[in-house]
Amino acid sequence: MLICESYLLVYLEKWKHRKSIAFGHDGTTCLAGAGIMDLFLRGKLILEGKRLEVINTNPTGVEFLDEILTMIKDSKKVRKLKRWIILISNYRNIKCDSLVFKSLENQGILQCEQRVTARIFYKWRYNIIRPEVIQSLLQRIQNAFIDNIDPDIEFLCLLKLIQISRLFKVCISKEYRSIAKHRLEHLLRFGNYDPSHLEMIKSIKKAINDALTDAGIELAIPY
Repeated sequence: MLICESYLLVYLEKWKHRKSIAFGHDGTTCLAGAGIMDLFLRGKLILEGKRLEVINTNPTGVEFLDEILTMIKDSKKVRKLKRWIILISNYRNIKCDSLVFKSLENQGILQCEQRVTARIFYKWRYNIIRPEVIQSLLQRIQNAFIDNIDPDIEFLCLLKLIQISRLFKVCISKEYRSIAKHRLEHLLRFGNYDPSHLEMIKSIKKAINDALTDAGIELAIPY
């Protein structure tokens, strides 16, 4: 499962007692960061300093990721990572959240109905068709944080996005949240991962936090 798809499913846990969801700026911004992580790990993008560049233009076959890849490839400017996250998360450009909902619906995990309110705001009514997928995802999060099972790099990216958007309380009981924070710090510093992947996570975390701060949303994490 893609990082962006897993992130959306965890985000939906926050809304599981509601019949519809309207993404906040934090959710859409982190989803954009997840898409860039997915492309980076597929060898499509690299970071040159703060700038994001395409190194492989072949399609991934995933509509959401290919929209992002085409958007960056066709740009007349080489932009900084933070700027791309802002542009990708802007619904006027590619409606990134809509495409991830669509992907999960195509897999039979969700059943979705999109509607527009006030002409510009997207909301979804959704039914979870395969709840076992979400439960398995939440169990893997518990395994990584509490049972000290080292995650693969894709799941490590997901864990960092969960921390950035303050979704720990969705997946981790209160008494374990401090343990989870320190466990994630340890993985990012001492885990057996490609240094370029760890640098990518660090850069995307900073870009997301900066984008949210610019938008007046104080989610920046001091650690």
